[in-house]
Amino acid sequence: MVGAMGAALFAAFSGIANAQVGQRNFYSALITEGTDPQDDLTLSPGWVTVNDQVQAAFSFTLEKQITENTSILIGNAISDASRRRLQTSSGVDNIEVLAKWAPYLNAEHEFRAGIALDIYAPTGDVTAGAGGHWRGGPMILAEKGAGDLPDHGFFHYLRPFAIQMDAEYLPRWTGSQLDVVAFDSALSYQLDYLAEPGFGITINSLLKPLVFFNEFNYQQMAWGFHGTGPTPPDWRVTPGIAYATNYYQLAAGTQLGLNHLGSQACHSTGLFQLDIYYDQIFPRLGVMF
Repeated sequence: MVGAMGAALFAAFSGIANAQVGQRNFYSALITEGTDPQDDLTLSPGWVTVNDQVQAAFSFTLEKQITENTSILIGNAISDASRRRLQTSSGVDNIEVLAKWAPYLNAEHEFRAGIALDIYAPTGDVTAGAGGHWRGGPMILAEKGAGDLPDHGFFHYLRPFAIQMDAEYLPRWTGSQLDVVAFDSALSYQLDYLAEPGFGITINSLLKPLVFFNEFNYQQMAWGFHGTGPTPPDWRVTPGIAYATNYYQLAAGTQLGLNHLGSQACHSTGLFQLDIYYDQIFPRLGVMF
Protein backbone atom coordinates (compact mmCIF):
# COMPACT_ATOMS: atom_id res chain seq x y z
CA MET A 1 0.00 0.00 0.00
CA VAL A 2 2.76 2.45 0.97
CA GLY A 3 4.65 1.58 -2.20
CA ALA A 4 1.56 2.16 -4.33
CA MET A 5 0.92 5.53 -2.67
CA GLY A 6 4.54 6.54 -3.23
CA ALA A 7 4.34 5.57 -6.88
CA ALA A 8 1.13 7.58 -7.28
CA LEU A 9 2.69 10.64 -5.65
CA PHE A 10 5.76 10.35 -7.88
CA ALA A 11 3.60 10.06 -10.97
CA ALA A 12 1.60 13.11 -9.93
CA PHE A 13 4.76 15.14 -9.29
CA SER A 14 6.32 14.09 -12.59
CA GLY A 15 3.19 15.22 -14.42
CA ILE A 16 3.64 18.83 -13.32
CA ALA A 17 5.63 20.84 -15.83
CA ASN A 18 8.19 23.30 -14.51
CA ALA A 19 6.45 26.37 -15.90
CA GLN A 20 3.04 25.55 -14.42
CA VAL A 21 0.98 28.38 -12.92
CA GLY A 22 -2.39 27.09 -11.80
CA GLN A 23 -3.73 25.02 -14.70
CA ARG A 24 -1.39 26.70 -17.20
CA ASN A 25 1.82 25.09 -18.45
CA PHE A 26 3.61 27.99 -20.14
CA TYR A 27 5.66 26.92 -23.15
CA SER A 28 9.35 27.77 -23.50
CA ALA A 29 9.57 30.68 -25.95
CA LEU A 30 12.28 30.99 -28.62
CA ILE A 31 13.32 34.55 -27.70
CA THR A 32 11.22 35.78 -24.76
CA GLU A 33 12.62 34.89 -21.35
CA GLY A 34 10.26 32.77 -19.26
CA THR A 35 9.16 34.04 -15.85
CA ASP A 36 9.15 30.69 -14.05
CA PRO A 37 12.35 29.44 -12.41
CA GLN A 38 12.95 25.91 -13.67
CA ASP A 39 15.44 23.13 -14.35
CA ASP A 40 15.87 23.35 -18.10
CA LEU A 41 18.61 22.55 -20.60
CA THR A 42 17.91 24.42 -23.86
CA LEU A 43 19.69 23.61 -27.14
CA SER A 44 18.95 25.95 -30.05
CA PRO A 45 20.42 25.25 -33.50
CA GLY A 46 19.39 27.07 -36.66
CA TRP A 47 20.55 29.40 -39.38
CA VAL A 48 20.65 33.21 -39.52
CA THR A 49 21.62 36.10 -41.78
CA VAL A 50 24.75 37.99 -40.70
CA ASN A 51 26.19 40.71 -42.98
CA ASP A 52 23.96 39.48 -45.83
CA GLN A 53 25.39 35.96 -45.51
CA VAL A 54 23.42 32.92 -44.34
CA GLN A 55 25.30 30.87 -41.77
CA ALA A 56 24.70 28.23 -39.13
CA ALA A 57 23.90 29.37 -35.59
CA PHE A 58 23.73 27.71 -32.19
CA SER A 59 22.78 28.77 -28.67
CA PHE A 60 22.47 26.93 -25.38
CA THR A 61 21.32 27.77 -21.88
CA LEU A 62 21.34 25.75 -18.67
CA GLU A 63 18.95 26.95 -15.97
CA LYS A 64 19.06 25.55 -12.42
CA GLN A 65 16.21 26.18 -10.01
CA ILE A 66 17.53 27.06 -6.55
CA THR A 67 14.25 27.58 -4.66
CA GLU A 68 10.63 27.66 -5.77
CA ASN A 69 11.04 31.32 -6.70
CA THR A 70 14.68 31.60 -7.80
CA SER A 71 17.01 30.19 -10.42
CA ILE A 72 20.28 30.93 -12.15
CA LEU A 73 20.93 30.53 -15.87
CA ILE A 74 24.15 30.40 -17.87
CA GLY A 75 24.37 30.36 -21.65
CA ASN A 76 26.32 31.24 -24.76
CA ALA A 77 25.85 31.52 -28.50
CA ILE A 78 27.70 31.12 -31.79
CA SER A 79 26.63 33.45 -34.61
CA ASP A 80 23.05 33.57 -33.27
CA ALA A 81 21.77 36.87 -34.65
CA SER A 82 18.17 35.80 -34.03
CA ARG A 83 18.45 35.57 -30.25
CA ARG A 84 21.37 37.91 -29.48
CA ARG A 85 20.39 40.39 -32.21
CA LEU A 86 22.34 43.64 -31.75
CA GLN A 87 24.75 41.85 -29.41
CA THR A 88 25.59 39.07 -31.85
CA SER A 89 28.93 38.19 -33.43
CA SER A 90 29.95 35.94 -36.30
CA GLY A 91 31.74 33.61 -33.89
CA VAL A 92 31.73 32.65 -30.22
CA ASP A 93 29.77 35.25 -28.26
CA ASN A 94 29.89 36.49 -24.67
CA ILE A 95 28.70 34.27 -21.82
CA GLU A 96 25.33 35.25 -20.33
CA VAL A 97 24.49 34.79 -16.64
CA LEU A 98 20.92 35.50 -15.54
CA ALA A 99 19.74 35.39 -11.91
CA LYS A 100 15.94 35.18 -11.68
CA TRP A 101 13.53 35.85 -8.81
CA ALA A 102 9.77 35.39 -9.37
CA PRO A 103 8.11 35.91 -5.97
CA TYR A 104 4.57 36.79 -7.08
CA LEU A 105 2.25 34.00 -8.24
CA ASN A 106 -1.52 34.06 -8.61
CA ALA A 107 -2.55 30.54 -9.61
CA GLU A 108 -6.26 31.37 -9.92
CA HIS A 109 -5.57 34.00 -12.57
CA GLU A 110 -2.58 32.18 -14.13
CA PHE A 111 -0.32 35.15 -13.49
CA ARG A 112 3.27 35.33 -12.37
CA ALA A 113 5.74 38.22 -12.17
CA GLY A 114 9.40 38.51 -11.36
CA ILE A 115 12.66 40.33 -11.87
CA ALA A 116 16.13 39.27 -12.97
CA LEU A 117 19.69 40.51 -13.27
CA ASP A 118 21.08 39.80 -16.75
CA ILE A 119 24.88 39.95 -17.17
CA TYR A 120 27.12 39.43 -20.22
CA ALA A 121 30.79 38.73 -19.52
CA PRO A 122 33.41 39.67 -22.18
CA THR A 123 34.46 36.09 -23.00
CA GLY A 124 33.66 36.04 -26.72
CA ASP A 125 35.75 36.46 -29.86
CA VAL A 126 36.21 40.22 -30.18
CA THR A 127 37.68 39.83 -33.69
CA ALA A 128 34.36 38.22 -34.75
CA GLY A 129 32.30 41.06 -33.32
CA ALA A 130 31.70 40.01 -29.70
CA GLY A 131 31.55 42.90 -27.27
CA GLY A 132 34.79 43.33 -25.34
CA HIS A 133 33.13 44.90 -22.29
CA TRP A 134 31.01 43.82 -19.34
CA ARG A 135 27.31 44.54 -19.82
CA GLY A 136 24.36 43.93 -17.51
CA GLY A 137 21.20 45.29 -15.99
CA PRO A 138 17.71 44.63 -14.67
CA MET A 139 14.99 42.64 -16.38
CA ILE A 140 11.25 42.63 -15.64
CA LEU A 141 9.35 39.37 -16.28
CA ALA A 142 5.63 38.61 -16.43
CA GLU A 143 3.25 35.98 -17.79
CA LYS A 144 -0.54 35.69 -17.90
CA GLY A 145 -2.88 32.94 -19.05
CA ALA A 146 -6.49 33.44 -20.10
CA GLY A 147 -7.76 30.41 -18.20
CA ASP A 148 -9.63 32.65 -15.76
CA LEU A 149 -12.10 33.72 -18.47
CA PRO A 150 -15.67 32.39 -18.11
CA ASP A 151 -15.79 28.73 -19.06
CA HIS A 152 -18.77 28.93 -21.41
CA GLY A 153 -19.75 30.04 -24.90
CA PHE A 154 -17.22 31.87 -27.06
CA PHE A 155 -14.90 32.34 -24.07
CA HIS A 156 -14.16 28.60 -24.20
CA TYR A 157 -12.01 29.22 -27.23
CA LEU A 158 -10.17 32.21 -25.76
CA ARG A 159 -9.03 30.38 -22.63
CA PRO A 160 -6.07 28.64 -24.41
CA PHE A 161 -4.40 32.04 -25.05
CA ALA A 162 -1.45 33.16 -22.92
CA ILE A 163 1.16 35.89 -23.06
CA GLN A 164 4.72 36.09 -21.72
CA MET A 165 6.82 39.26 -21.58
CA ASP A 166 10.27 40.54 -20.68
CA ALA A 167 11.82 44.01 -20.69
CA GLU A 168 15.43 44.86 -19.86
CA TYR A 169 18.02 47.62 -19.78
CA LEU A 170 21.63 46.55 -20.43
CA PRO A 171 24.21 49.32 -19.99
CA ARG A 172 27.92 48.76 -20.48
CA TRP A 173 29.88 48.50 -17.25
CA THR A 174 33.24 49.25 -18.86
CA GLY A 175 34.34 51.35 -21.82
CA SER A 176 32.30 54.13 -23.38
CA GLN A 177 28.54 54.27 -22.84
CA LEU A 178 26.61 52.02 -25.23
CA ASP A 179 23.33 50.92 -23.66
CA VAL A 180 20.88 48.32 -24.98
CA VAL A 181 17.15 48.24 -24.27
CA ALA A 182 14.97 45.27 -25.23
CA PHE A 183 11.35 44.15 -25.01
CA ASP A 184 9.92 40.76 -26.01
CA SER A 185 6.46 39.25 -25.80
CA ALA A 186 5.16 35.82 -26.78
CA LEU A 187 1.47 35.21 -27.53
CA SER A 188 0.57 31.51 -27.53
CA TYR A 189 -2.43 29.23 -28.04
CA GLN A 190 -2.29 25.82 -26.36
CA LEU A 191 -4.41 22.98 -27.74
CA ASP A 192 -4.40 21.05 -24.46
CA TYR A 193 -6.87 23.62 -23.09
CA LEU A 194 -9.37 22.67 -25.81
CA ALA A 195 -9.36 19.10 -24.51
CA GLU A 196 -10.67 20.14 -21.08
CA PRO A 197 -14.07 18.84 -19.95
CA GLY A 198 -16.87 21.03 -21.25
CA PHE A 199 -15.28 22.01 -24.55
CA GLY A 200 -16.99 19.30 -26.54
CA ILE A 201 -13.86 18.89 -28.68
CA THR A 202 -12.00 15.60 -28.95
CA ILE A 203 -8.30 16.13 -29.64
CA ASN A 204 -5.99 13.25 -30.42
CA SER A 205 -3.45 12.73 -27.63
CA LEU A 206 -0.63 13.32 -30.12
CA LEU A 207 -2.03 16.78 -30.95
CA LYS A 208 -2.77 17.98 -27.41
CA PRO A 209 0.83 19.14 -26.72
CA LEU A 210 0.84 21.50 -29.74
CA VAL A 211 1.34 25.20 -29.04
CA PHE A 212 1.01 27.87 -31.75
CA PHE A 213 2.82 31.10 -30.99
CA ASN A 214 4.01 34.43 -32.29
CA GLU A 215 6.63 36.58 -30.58
CA PHE A 216 7.17 40.32 -30.94
CA ASN A 217 10.79 41.35 -30.42
CA TYR A 218 12.32 44.81 -30.02
CA GLN A 219 15.92 45.83 -29.32
CA GLN A 220 17.83 49.11 -29.69
CA MET A 221 21.09 50.79 -28.81
CA ALA A 222 19.28 53.62 -27.09
CA TRP A 223 22.06 55.65 -25.45
CA GLY A 224 25.74 56.21 -25.98
CA PHE A 225 26.18 57.35 -29.56
CA HIS A 226 27.50 60.88 -29.06
CA GLY A 227 27.01 62.99 -32.16
CA THR A 228 24.86 60.50 -34.06
CA GLY A 229 22.20 59.65 -31.50
CA PRO A 230 20.72 56.18 -30.89
CA THR A 231 20.53 53.48 -33.52
CA PRO A 232 17.17 52.80 -35.19
CA PRO A 233 15.01 50.23 -33.39
CA ASP A 234 15.15 46.58 -34.46
CA TRP A 235 11.56 45.24 -34.65
CA ARG A 236 10.85 41.61 -35.53
CA VAL A 237 8.17 38.94 -35.22
CA THR A 238 8.96 35.29 -34.53
CA PRO A 239 6.09 32.92 -35.41
CA GLY A 240 6.32 29.19 -34.83
CA ILE A 241 4.96 26.00 -33.35
CA ALA A 242 5.98 23.98 -30.30
CA TYR A 243 5.32 20.46 -29.01
CA ALA A 244 5.38 20.74 -25.21
CA THR A 245 5.38 17.77 -22.84
CA ASN A 246 6.24 17.38 -19.15
CA TYR A 247 9.73 16.12 -19.99
CA TYR A 248 10.78 18.01 -23.11
CA GLN A 249 9.69 20.56 -25.69
CA LEU A 250 10.43 20.79 -29.40
CA ALA A 251 9.92 24.12 -31.16
CA ALA A 252 10.53 25.57 -34.62
CA GLY A 253 10.05 29.07 -35.98
CA THR A 254 11.34 31.81 -38.22
CA GLN A 255 11.82 35.58 -37.97
CA LEU A 256 10.45 38.43 -40.04
CA GLY A 257 11.60 42.04 -39.82
CA LEU A 258 8.98 44.70 -39.18
CA ASN A 259 11.22 47.63 -40.07
CA HIS A 260 14.34 48.24 -42.16
CA LEU A 261 16.89 47.21 -39.53
CA GLY A 262 14.94 44.10 -38.57
CA SER A 263 14.44 43.08 -42.20
CA GLN A 264 18.16 43.37 -42.94
CA ALA A 265 18.85 40.62 -40.39
CA CYS A 266 15.93 38.35 -41.36
CA HIS A 267 16.41 37.53 -45.04
CA SER A 268 16.68 33.83 -44.16
CA THR A 269 16.22 32.61 -40.62
CA GLY A 270 15.40 29.23 -39.11
CA LEU A 271 15.08 28.71 -35.36
CA PHE A 272 14.84 25.32 -33.69
CA GLN A 273 14.81 24.53 -29.99
CA LEU A 274 14.95 21.49 -27.74
CA ASP A 275 14.16 21.98 -24.05
CA ILE A 276 14.92 19.14 -21.66
CA TYR A 277 13.27 19.49 -18.22
CA TYR A 278 15.86 17.40 -16.49
CA ASP A 279 14.30 17.44 -13.03
CA GLN A 280 11.27 15.63 -14.49
CA ILE A 281 13.57 12.86 -15.71
CA PHE A 282 15.88 12.87 -12.67
CA PRO A 283 13.84 14.16 -9.69
CA ARG A 284 16.95 14.40 -7.49
CA LEU A 285 18.15 17.25 -9.71
CA GLY A 286 15.13 19.37 -8.81
CA VAL A 287 14.75 22.29 -6.38
CA MET A 288 17.78 22.53 -4.09
CA PHE A 289 16.20 24.32 -1.09
